[in-house]
Amino acid sequence: HGTVNGATLGLDRHGAAGKAYAFDGGNDYLEISDSPELSGMSEFSLSVWVRLSDSLSVNGVIISKWSPSPRSYVLYFKPTDNEVRLVMSNHGVTFPDNLVNIQQWHHLSAVLDGSQIKLFLDGNTQSTQSYSGTVPASTMNVLIGKEHDVEHYFNGSIDDARIYDPALSA
Repeated sequence: HGTVNGATLGLDRHGAAGKAYAFDGGNDYLEISDSPELSGMSEFSLSVWVRLSDSLSVNGVIISKWSPSPRSYVLYFKPTDNEVRLVMSNHGVTFPDNLVNIQQWHHLSAVLDGSQIKLFLDGNTQSTQSYSGTVPASTMNVLIGKEHDVEHYFNGSIDDARIYDPALSA
């Protein structure tokens, strides 16, 4: 649970009203207070349903615990490459190009199992990269729909965003 800043309730992935948040790409976001359970772990899972708008012109941040220092994690959509990226510390992993369809719900998940990061799109493994260490610890709040130090607001809908410790299996 967090603080809503401009985002409005809209249709979720099942078509139910008032169950997902809609973001206008201008100044909407959710803010979740920091907790030790949200960073610093050796295993990590992030899961979220997203529906991208067709009017993204800059990177649209989905979930962020990212600031100039310390940098923990950020999941964002890069419209110029039509791809979703996860960056932890300064280690980036990318969903392959052209797999995220605009105006369609997609389930995105990232799993760090202690030795590698796996990215999943709609339940299918899309990318695997080695990663050693933990999710970088940060005292920053978690933001949904924007990044801390830049105004890369998300334009679309976000439903059922979750962060887990430990790594979940598909």
